[in-house]
Amino acid sequence: MKIQLLILAALMLSGATSAQQAQQKPIRVQVYWSFPGNDISFQAVRAFAARLGSTTRYSVDDISPELNVGIVCSTGFSKGRNNLNYVCTSTVTLNYLSITNVVLDRAGGMVIGTQLNAVVNHLFRFFTNNTRAQDLSEKEAKMQKEIGASARAFGLLPGTDSPKN
Repeated sequence: MKIQLLILAALMLSGATSAQQAQQKPIRVQVYWSFPGNDISFQAVRAFAARLGSTTRYSVDDISPELNVGIVCSTGFSKGRNNLNYVCTSTVTLNYLSITNVVLDRAGGMVIGTQLNAVVNHLFRFFTNNTRAQDLSEKEAKMQKEIGASARAFGLLPGTDSPKN
């Protein structure tokens, strides 16, 4: 009897886990570069998008993204050395209710390195470490609260007075 209960419990737990995984949809992300014609940025965007596509947490989506990642890269030489350095920055924004973009400060950053692939890997790490579902939910809740407060202050919600001039 104990073995049957143990098996039943294991089956229920595995079913719940599968159901939870099925409910977790990947976060849709658009990756772009700000300066078309910049081959280094284009290479970085392609590498970043490939990394996104290899995960289950994210999917590349240029039509209706939840997040946007803008990447800009350039090159330069170190002073006193002959090392070519890649300098890349990324900006990540959350599309809130498809009406506004909110910058996620910690998800983007600047990286300097001698290998473009390593630089992109660092940018990707910034992104993945700061765009977890919980982080995004918290940011959306904060935006909802701020928009609600602004709407009440301007009398835009039912039951509120319009502002006094």
